[in-house]
Amino acid sequence: LCQVWAGWRLCRKHKAKLRKFIPASINGMTAAWSFSCAIDSKPKPRTLLDVGANISQVAKLLLLSCERDTDVYSFEPLPHLKQIGTSFQIALSDKDGEAEFFIPISDGELGSLHKEYADELDANSKSIKVKTTRFDTLVKEGNIPWDKLEKPILLKLDVEGSELMALRGFGDHLKEIDYAILEIGNGPERGKFYDLIDLTKLMNEYGFDKSCVLYACYDGPNPPAYMDVLFWKETR
Repeated sequence: LCQVWAGWRLCRKHKAKLRKFIPASINGMTAAWSFSCAIDSKPKPRTLLDVGANISQVAKLLLLSCERDTDVYSFEPLPHLKQIGTSFQIALSDKDGEAEFFIPISDGELGSLHKEYADELDANSKSIKVKTTRFDTLVKEGNIPWDKLEKPILLKLDVEGSELMALRGFGDHLKEIDYAILEIGNGPERGKFYDLIDLTKLMNEYGFDKSCVLYACYDGPNPPAYMDVLFWKETR
C-alpha cells in the first residue's frame, strides 16, 4: 500500500495514469517518487542507462521524471525478458568474456553472477552461460554512441551483488554520469562481493559527492534487505 501511495503521488505529479504501472512496477514506486523529489531543482535526465533492466518496470517509472525524449539503453542477460529502448542481452561487469549466471528455480525473472545471491531466494538454482562485457568496451567498439548521448545521464544499477564489478567496468565514463541509482544489498551475502565503503569511495573518486537513500526494504524487525541509494554531483 505504501508503494502504491508513492506511485499515486508520482503519477499525479507527472500527470500519468497509475494503473498502467500496476502490478509490474509496484516495487519501484517509492524509489521513483523519492528520485523525482530529489531532482526537483536539478536538470532532468535526457539519457537513462538501465543496468539490470529486467522488464524495464523501474525504468518506466523513472522516465516520468526525465525529459520526454529521453533515450534508454537497457542491459539484461536473461534472454526471455523484454526491455524498452536499445537493449543489450549481456551482463555488465569488469571483464569481457562469459560467466555462469545463476537463476532461482522459484523465480525465473531474477538472477545473479553470484550463486549465493540466487540461493538466498531459493536453495535450488539453475545456471546459464551469459556474455559479460565492460561498459567502456561497448563504447570503444561503437555499440554505445557515448559522445552523442544527451546529458544529464542517469544510471540505474541493480545487478544482485555485482554492483561494484559493473561500476568498475564503466572506467572513466563514470565521470560523465550525472545521477546514479544503485541497489545496495544489505543481507549476509553482501560482504562477500563488495564492501559498502569501497563502493561509496569509488563513487566519490568519480565525482559523486552527494547521496541519499531513496528506499529501504524492511522485513519485520530485521535490518533492510537492500536500499536504493541516489548518488549525484553537487559541485558540477
